[in-house]
Amino acid sequence: ELDPFSVQATREVALALNMNGRCDETLELLRPLKELTPPAGVAGVIRGQCYALKQMWPEAIAEFRWAMETSEARVALAFLGYALARGGRSAEARGILADLLAGRKHSHGAFGIAVVYAGLREYEQVFAWLEKAVGEGSLRVYIMDPLFEDLHRDPRFDRLLQHR
Repeated sequence: ELDPFSVQATREVALALNMNGRCDETLELLRPLKELTPPAGVAGVIRGQCYALKQMWPEAIAEFRWAMETSEARVALAFLGYALARGGRSAEARGILADLLAGRKHSHGAFGIAVVYAGLREYEQVFAWLEKAVGEGSLRVYIMDPLFEDLHRDPRFDRLLQHR
């Protein structure tokens, strides 16, 4: 409230709201960060996650693309792959996955690859790459997002968190 343009403070509040499924509040809170010079790409990542949670795939895709175009938000590429896959554009998601696997593009290492596989609902691959993410230290707090509720219900998820 004291500084609505504080990227760090706003990001933390937005993540907390988002993790609790309060997407409408999150979307509104992040709006000013998109108007900064330079814009805060994290706003597009978290807004994209909210739209994805609401299964508003065109909006999610647009936010992730915006985050990639306007900042160094590297995790946006993985989430773009997720949204494309869940939004029925699997071929495009597989193109991103191929680039990540070949090292032509980067999006938080093994964690990013796991996110794209999650979008494709290829759960054996998801958990294999999440294990690698734990090993390389690339596992991110984003994995706790309600967006990954299908992973949270899998017994492998609890085991994964115990090894962090």
